[in-house]
Parts: sequence; structure tokens; C-alpha cells
Amino acid sequence: FPSHDNGRGIKSIVVDPASNNQIIYIATNMAVMGRPGYGLGVLKSTDGGAHWNQTVLTMTPTGSEYEDFNVYKILRDPNNTPNNTNIYYAITDHKVYKTTDGFTNSLIDITPAGADHFRDIQFRSNFSNVLFVVANDKLYQTNNTGNTWTNVTSNLSNTTNITRMAISFIPDAVYVFYLSNGVA
Repeated sequence: FPSHDNGRGIKSIVVDPASNNQIIYIATNMAVMGRPGYGLGVLKSTDGGAHWNQTVLTMTPTGSEYEDFNVYKILRDPNNTPNNTNIYYAITDHKVYKTTDGFTNSLIDITPAGADHFRDIQFRSNFSNVLFVVANDKLYQTNNTGNTWTNVTSNLSNTTNITRMAISFIPDAVYVFYLSNGVA
């Protein structure tokens, strides 16, 4: 991805495996080391990365609202089939989005009520409808790919003053790494 726009950052890259590696999505993000900045949203290439186009998830900052314009991660839906590879999820600073057409026209806001400052999103291994998002100091789970969400932070131990959280999965376990009072 050649940068000709002041070095916008890339946070996430997803390749559509059914496209012979021709369709690539990137999440742009410019916030660096606590400094405000903004990305361009989700960019899409249909020619293996030679050219990039903006998608329906395009960020355009207004005034000083820069912190709302970063995409942190794109996630491919494991329920995608060879005939339909267009379902993806994206998290921004303040929203969780789902697209059903590869970010062409469809952009559905599936943000958990009251949640903010998203930093991670993952499907649970072997459970293709179970999705987790990290929002600030909270962990949310959906069992229906984003239709309804439950705050499951209380299932964790020692959750006082969580400052950072990340999630990972293996087939039989959910791993949540978090800093609480500066201790991992």
C-alpha cells in the first residue's frame, strides 16, 4: 500500500480467500502514541493491491473530531461461503459495523448499547455466531453475530480499573488479557 497522504496508518488487513487474493480490505488509522489523527476508513482493492478505493465506511473529519475517525480492525465472518464472501465486521473508535456486501453499499451499525472506544473484535473458535468486542474496559459478547449484546466483563476476575484489554481464542477456551491497576 503506497502512501501518498501523509502516511496514514494501517491497522488491519483482510484478504478475501475466494478472490484469488485479488480483493483486499485495509483498516486505516492515524492515531499514534496518543496523538489525535484520522484514517480514511476501510479501503478496498480488487486488483491485488495495485489500486485502492474508498468504501461505504469512509471517514471524513469535521472540526476537531479526529478521534472518531480510526478503524481498528476488520474481521471476516467465518460463516462466509465460497458463493458469498461479503460479510465483514469493522470496529472504529465508537462503533461496531457489519457489512453484507463487502463494504460496497451495506453498513449496519451493530454497536452494543452504551459501549464506546472499541479496540478488539474476535469470533470465538468453533462458534461462528459468537462474537466478542472489547470496548474501553468492558468485554461484550453476542451469540447472534451482533443482533443483541451482553456485557460479560463480570465473568472476569480482578476487573477493578481495567486500562487495556485484548482477546484470543483456541477451540475450547477464551483468553482475555487485561491490565488492571497497571498489572497484567
